[in-house]
Amino acid sequence: MGSGRTRIELCGQLAVEIEGERIEGSLRGRQGRLLLAYVVLNRHRPVRRDELVDALWSEAGPPEGGDAMLAPPLSRLRRALGERRLQGRSEISLVLPDDALVIWEIARAGVAAARNALAG
Repeated sequence: MGSGRTRIELCGQLAVEIEGERIEGSLRGRQGRLLLAYVVLNRHRPVRRDELVDALWSEAGPPEGGDAMLAPPLSRLRRALGERRLQGRSEISLVLPDDALVIWEIARAGVAAARNALAG
């Protein structure tokens, strides 16, 4: 899907570049950023809506009608990421190009490699 650079940085200052376009400015408020982080960190599997509700409102517990309250931030995230990036309704999947760089994944792999090197 698509062409151009796709890079997501979740650690430190949030930076999101989808097919060469910076979009972090369109992720308004805490909920949009948390939602993005959750689907990025779980991008290799579908995420249930109730998981997303728990992720957004974990401190106080899910609110009454949490699924309905999820609709606006999820809709805003769909718009920000672009057409067909978030797929599904009851289970949400993030679709990124095969060559997408997710800095968290690169850092995690580096830590694993360093541990293996130390153990060897």
